Amino acid sequence: MQGIDISSLTAIAKIIPQLLYNTEYEELTCVGLDTNESALVAVINIKKPFGYLGNLCKKGSYEYVAFWIDWGSGWEYGGTTSIDVHDISSIPAGGLHYAVYLPIDLSTKKIPCQQGAKTAKVRAVLSWNIPVSSPNSIPTYGNRVDTHVHIPPGVPIHEGEHIPYIINVGSMNVCSIDQSNGLTNGPSSGTANFTAVDSPFGGVVTISGYIADPHTI
Repeated sequence: MQGIDISSLTAIAKIIPQLLYNTEYEELTCVGLDTNESALVAVINIKKPFGYLGNLCKKGSYEYVAFWIDWGSGWEYGGTTSIDVHDISSIPAGGLHYAVYLPIDLSTKKIPCQQGAKTAKVRAVLSWNIPVSSPNSIPTYGNRVDTHVHIPPGVPIHEGEHIPYIINVGSMNVCSIDQSNGLTNGPSSGTANFTAVDSPFGGVVTISGYIADPHTI
């Protein structure tokens, strides 16, 4: 009995997605987790100058990305987001890339850093103009990408515990604020663009953050 040619299996594995999905017009190229914004992120490559139901003066069409997360016991639906796309005649040779975000509450999934890394498997399914309803869907146009993400460590929050967390004060991350004197150092993390050097707060100070497990309030 002859051995298995690993190189041949690798080549076959690369061909199978091409047979299952039509990525001639659009393709999901990258999926990840934005830990700063607590959001699942996907990048869509629009490849052609036509086929999207109109130019920028028209309604165009939608690219939908549906997310599923496997915490260890099977796929759980995370939600669906979308981006409006159009026919653009001057599209570059490499296409146009769009990013879509889906906010996700990770407060109940975190574990202390002493317990090691917490990871989860994420599946994103791209579909043109019609959202899909299953992690195993094969859209007419689009594809899917599986990846693993790292959940930032932290104090675990149980469902029903609505603990508020402050992320930014005056466009500065709380980690950049000296707890002894209140002065800030480092680059801003909000909408403003500046670098603080032993800077105090003044005027109107905006505080932003989140409440853990908000969906049960």
